[in-house]
Amino acid sequence: MNDYTSKLRHIIPAFLYVTIGTLLALVLIRYFLAIETELLDFKQEVWQLWLPLSLPWIPITIWLRPRFRILTYKKDSDRKQFGFQLLTAVIMAVSMIISQMYLTTESGTLQEVT
Repeated sequence: MNDYTSKLRHIIPAFLYVTIGTLLALVLIRYFLAIETELLDFKQEVWQLWLPLSLPWIPITIWLRPRFRILTYKKDSDRKQFGFQLLTAVIMAVSMIISQMYLTTESGTLQEVT
């Protein structure tokens, strides 16, 4: 039990830093480049679905994949490691989708209809 606790203490802070950093990066990129300056003109579907589904794989591969290697043993390590990566990507994607929908709602303007 103590072995798993030390492994989780090794992975959880990195997971939180990567998740929050990626989430903030996407929100700031969208706010400054799409809402304020209108340099990036993507459809709402791209911002709310496709970027949150594809963007988490980059930081997961760079920063979290080496840390997931300590969780698995030699046999079946590739399958379990991919399962951890998939779980992490799903958690990050859901949080990004929610944040992008919230940003769309809050940055919209009301128009008066006559």
